[in-house]
Amino acid sequence: MATEPTSSAPAAAPSIALSHEAPIGKGALSKELEREGSNYRRPLRRGLNWWGFVQVQAQGNELSEDEVGPDGEPLNLDEFGVRRARLRIDHGWENAFATLEFDLGTLNGPNFRLRRAEASVLYRGNAADDETPLLVLTGGVTDVPFGAELGESQRDRLFLEQSLASQALFPTPADIGFKLWGAYQFVDYAIALVNGEPLSDSGWPKDLNAPKDVAGRIGTRVLPRDDLRLTGGVSFYAGTGFSPGTPATKDTLRWLDLNQNASVDAGEIVGTTGSAAVPSQNYGRWGTALDLGASFVTKLGVTQLGGELYLAENLDRGVMPYDPITTGADARQFGASFFGVQQLSKWIALGARGSFYDPNSNLIEQRAGELHLKNQSYWEISPTAAITYDRARLTFEYDFVLDYLGRNASGVPADVANNRWTLRLQVDL
Repeated sequence: MATEPTSSAPAAAPSIALSHEAPIGKGALSKELEREGSNYRRPLRRGLNWWGFVQVQAQGNELSEDEVGPDGEPLNLDEFGVRRARLRIDHGWENAFATLEFDLGTLNGPNFRLRRAEASVLYRGNAADDETPLLVLTGGVTDVPFGAELGESQRDRLFLEQSLASQALFPTPADIGFKLWGAYQFVDYAIALVNGEPLSDSGWPKDLNAPKDVAGRIGTRVLPRDDLRLTGGVSFYAGTGFSPGTPATKDTLRWLDLNQNASVDAGEIVGTTGSAAVPSQNYGRWGTALDLGASFVTKLGVTQLGGELYLAENLDRGVMPYDPITTGADARQFGASFFGVQQLSKWIALGARGSFYDPNSNLIEQRAGELHLKNQSYWEISPTAAITYDRARLTFEYDFVLDYLGRNASGVPADVANNRWTLRLQVDL
C-alpha cells in the first residue's frame, strides 16, 4: 500500500537576505527568486509537511519603569521573553489542502493561540507542486490580503515586527473568513471576506456586527533579467466598525470632603445629572495601500529595496483606536515605510527601515486660545543586523522613535523618550 510522503522541510523558504545557503550568483538568481517568500506566492505541496520556529529575545525601552500603573499592571519593559513559538502542519492533495498552526508567547502575559487554521479547495492548472496554484478558495483563520508586509513570513522577515502603519491598521495579520487567491505567470491576486476583528492576546474576539469586511490585493512579480526581480501591488480594505454606545445613568449625589474634616460642610454635596442611553451604531471604515519592491545582485551580494504607502479612514485598531461615533468626526490615517536590506555573505545581512504614521490628520486642538492641527504622528528609524548560522539567526534592532505625544513647559507637543532595542535569537525547526 502506498504511503504519503512525510517531511520536516519548511513549507516556506527563507527570504533572500536571510537564506541559510551561499550567496546567489546572477545565473541562479531568477530560480532562487521564484521560491516563495510571501503568502501571495505560496506553493501548496502534496503530502504531509511540518515546520516551525522559536523566537526568544531580550528587550529594553526608555519608557520602562520599576512601577505599576493605575490598572495594577507592571510598567517594566526591560525583560526577556518568548516572542513567538510556532508549529505548523500542512497536508496537501491534488485538489485540497489543510493547514494548522499554533503560536505560543510570553510577552504581554503568557498566551497560547491558534495562528492559522485553513481548509482549502484548489485548481492547480499547469502549476507544479513548488508553484502557486491558479485558483484557491481558503476558509478559516487566514491572513488578510493587504499590502506587502502582511504577506511576509514572520519567520523570514529581517525587521522584527511590522512597521508602524501596518501595526496600527492590522495589529495581527490574520482574521476569520474566506479568501479566493492564486497566481498566473507574473500576476498574483487575493480577495477575502472576513469578520473584521483581528486576533488579540486573549484569542479571537466575537464579531460585533453583522456586516463583514472585504480586503484584497492584486500584485505583480517580473524578472526582466536573471539578476533582477521587480514586485508591486495595490490593496484595498472596506468594512464596518462598531461603536458600542453607552448605557443610561441616573441622577446622583456625591460628597467631596474638601477640607478633610470628616464632616459635611456647605458646598461639599455635588449633584451629577443622569444621561440617556446612547445606542450602538455602525460606521464605515476603509483603507488602501501601494507597495513596490526590487531585488538585484551587486558586488556585495543580493540587495533588496522596497516601500509602502497607506491611506485609511477609521481603520486604526492597534496604535490609537478611534470611535468616530463618540467624537462626531472621522479620523484619517496616513502611513509610509521604506526599507533596504543588503546580504553581505551567507551569514550576515544588514538593513534599515524608516516608517511614518499619522493616526488622525484631521484632529484639531486649542493652545493659548488658538486652534492648531494636533500632531500625533510617529517616525521610527530601525537599523538592523542579522547573523545566520546553520538554522539559527541572531538579530539586533534599535528603534529610534520620534513622536509628539509629550508636552514641553509651554504646552507645545514634544518628543517622548521612548527609543527601544531588541536582541532576538531564532532557531527553525
